[in-house]
Amino acid sequence: MLKQFGEYPEKYRFLTWKHLLGLPLNRDAFQSLLRRGVHPAFKVLHRRFPITQNRLYNKLVRTLSALGNWCPVFAADNVDHLPQMVFPFIKVIPNDDLLVFEIVVALIVHY
Repeated sequence: MLKQFGEYPEKYRFLTWKHLLGLPLNRDAFQSLLRRGVHPAFKVLHRRFPITQNRLYNKLVRTLSALGNWCPVFAADNVDHLPQMVFPFIKVIPNDDLLVFEIVVALIVHY
């Protein structure tokens, strides 16, 4: 696809990235992390990272909370860069929280 189009066609872009990154798409595990609720480290995220759109802000808090519940290191005070790392993925992939979570985890774990 890349040779033919010079890029991954937008229609198949996320499917391609799922495949290239080898994402497990483990919805049950992700839902388990979400059921734990908002992680205490991100309850006042708006003070450090103000976002005017509630929908994007809520998605960011949910994703960061899932990351913090998955690995406590990501909820530490010294990980101030995490919202800046996650936010662009939330903007680009607005309708698939699982994909955003797993892409961020893949990037952190493998790179």
